[in-house]
Amino acid sequence: MTGWNNNGTGDTVLMPQRWLTFHSAVAVLCLTYVWRLQDIIPLFNALQVVSLATLGALALFVVQGLYRNFERASRNRGFRIAGFILLLVIASVPGGIYMGNSLEYLIADFSKTFMLMVLIAVGVRGAANLERFMLVNIAGAAIYCFIAARGEMSDGRLSHLIYYDANDLGMLVVCTLPFCVYFMRRGTGLLSKLVALGALPLLLLAFVRSGSRGAFLGLIAVGIFMLFRFSAISRTSRILTLAAAVIAMTAVGGDQYLDLMKTLLTPTNDYNWVGNQDTGRMEVWKRGVGYMLRRPVLGVGADNFYVAEGTLSERGRQQQFGRGFKWSAAHNSFVQIGAELGIPGLVAFIAMLIVAFRTGLRSSARSHDPDSLTQHALGQAFAATVIGYVVTAFFLSQAYGAFLYMIVGLIIAFDTSRVPRTATPLQVHAHLPLRPPGRGGLIRTQNLPASPTHCICRSVSVCVCGAAHRVAR
Repeated sequence: MTGWNNNGTGDTVLMPQRWLTFHSAVAVLCLTYVWRLQDIIPLFNALQVVSLATLGALALFVVQGLYRNFERASRNRGFRIAGFILLLVIASVPGGIYMGNSLEYLIADFSKTFMLMVLIAVGVRGAANLERFMLVNIAGAAIYCFIAARGEMSDGRLSHLIYYDANDLGMLVVCTLPFCVYFMRRGTGLLSKLVALGALPLLLLAFVRSGSRGAFLGLIAVGIFMLFRFSAISRTSRILTLAAAVIAMTAVGGDQYLDLMKTLLTPTNDYNWVGNQDTGRMEVWKRGVGYMLRRPVLGVGADNFYVAEGTLSERGRQQQFGRGFKWSAAHNSFVQIGAELGIPGLVAFIAMLIVAFRTGLRSSARSHDPDSLTQHALGQAFAATVIGYVVTAFFLSQAYGAFLYMIVGLIIAFDTSRVPRTATPLQVHAHLPLRPPGRGGLIRTQNLPASPTHCICRSVSVCVCGAAHRVAR
């Protein structure tokens, strides 16, 4: 497998990619930051695996010279938007309604999440390494789902999970499924296929047992996208895969699962519908929009939504008269970040998701070359993952989730290391005097690489001609 890399002179060339020690350390961070293996395997905590992997990844990032890619990654629009969100989180701390809580969240949580994104965006290069990180996440999802699916059930869904709740688990499964489908295509290795095929039953079992209706809508959205747009796999294979998934989910879930999903057809009867209950999602969303409009610049502060529920809302203020009230999470990533970071945070968050989605769709197979087809398939898989996140996150407080920023990091690495559309290299005919033994001076024509001056002149001429063509149109 070949990958894409930059030769340091502005020209993108194909070259083999190596899996460095740094990548192994970052893979451990993905398994611990996202899939919480330290909560599943007590030995990880005893050995301080998370801290050692973090320090090791940062040290290797410098020692192995991967920081040299930072400038290239920082030119990516998604990278800059994510950096702007980090600045907003920092700026929201002093003016937040509970400064200590926001500061603790910034230091103990979001700073590490952002660091993971930067390490992936800057340090990962090439299709082979991107595929390996996809396999790492599939393995992490399979382990977590294997443990979670064996948990207790309450009202037809999993309860008392290790770290994430049932709705979060449903989101993670939906966003991981495109990775599994990616490895079903022709040209992937047998081991990769076996890992993806082995993980699929575990993911679907955990998904059904989660009973998440928001995740079910996300799965429908991802299924529609992959059915009509995931052209990296033949249409017949897509239809058969989707049919098999539906049959498996129906067989595992049974009538109880189907009855739970049917409630989506009568949303006005649900407690989440507006006006039904103060703790219903729509009422919480309305209050969240109110917090954003009340504090439009920097919001109530990072991770302070539930504090706003208990202090700024009308029902929260009535607690002094003995009326109990739940300090609720936002249950919507867009409402969450809008309320906590203000209108700029909401706009930046939406922009980051749009850029990530369009980056995946921008890739296209320009030939039957294996590298071009791999690039095309990777882009479509990432686009499908973003769709799954957008739909499911509409019902969850996951605006700062480690999984989201890990995916953003992978998409930035994919974008900054892929082969761009380039014109045919310019060939310069140079006349050089050659004097073979026994002959006089001869002039021969040779094909030589274009000099920097020729490259600059050609680039300028292409830009001028392109601009003239657009004006003429």
